[in-house]
Amino acid sequence: MLRAGPLQSLWQHRALAYRLAARDVAARWKGSYLGPLWTILTPLFLLGVYTFVFGTVLKGRWPASDGTQPPFALVLLSGLILVQLFGETVSIASGVIRGNVSFVKQVLFPLEILPFVSFLVAVFHAAITGLLLLLFYAVLYRPPPLAAAWLPLLLVPVPLVTLGVAWFVAALGAYMRDTAQLTAVFVSVMMFLSPVFYAIEAVPERFRFLISWNPLTPVIVGVRSVLFDSTLPPMTPWFIALAVSAVIFQLGFLFFRRTREGFADVI
Repeated sequence: MLRAGPLQSLWQHRALAYRLAARDVAARWKGSYLGPLWTILTPLFLLGVYTFVFGTVLKGRWPASDGTQPPFALVLLSGLILVQLFGETVSIASGVIRGNVSFVKQVLFPLEILPFVSFLVAVFHAAITGLLLLLFYAVLYRPPPLAAAWLPLLLVPVPLVTLGVAWFVAALGAYMRDTAQLTAVFVSVMMFLSPVFYAIEAVPERFRFLISWNPLTPVIVGVRSVLFDSTLPPMTPWFIALAVSAVIFQLGFLFFRRTREGFADVI
């Protein structure tokens, strides 16, 4: 019998993944006085710090193509959400196997959903931050343009590359205790190699390939294009990012499935 592929497996076990994600979200708030409010306060605090540093101290500006000057905080947040979604998922995935020994010992438990659970938790926080972005966008700048309807399509590469990398990291985390530290460095590098705090045009030409080959780059560029320029970006880089993300998604799943048989022996 053929084993299910990544999409089939995730769909088959979606109900279980949702329950585990809800449990993890609730556990994060347990014993906290402010509870769910931290989901709102944390991005607001980080946004304030980044805005002060890059918008006030470094005088960051991001004029739109129509001559308007959107608040730098909104431009920053539109890219930061995606990078943090990637970073949170991968960071949690680095310890997800060692943190769920009871599941690993169960032969029939679908371990491949554990990184997906990490992704769902990160999506929950990103969705709240996204709602804050849209609220501030409408209040401080203007009503969202019609081009914003393309956002769901532009975001497709994000879950693919995020889950693919998360499967790689989760499998390595079972065998290497240093994976969490290496992942922290990797996530930081990905943040600064994504055009979050700067426009890709500001990168010197000889180094621009480092930014362009990041699958998150065309997505961030596309999101900002539809929100602040009201136009679709060039789609060729997006299609390349989609293809690369799909390959990473498939390879990550295959790597996880190939290595999972040894998890119980090393944890």
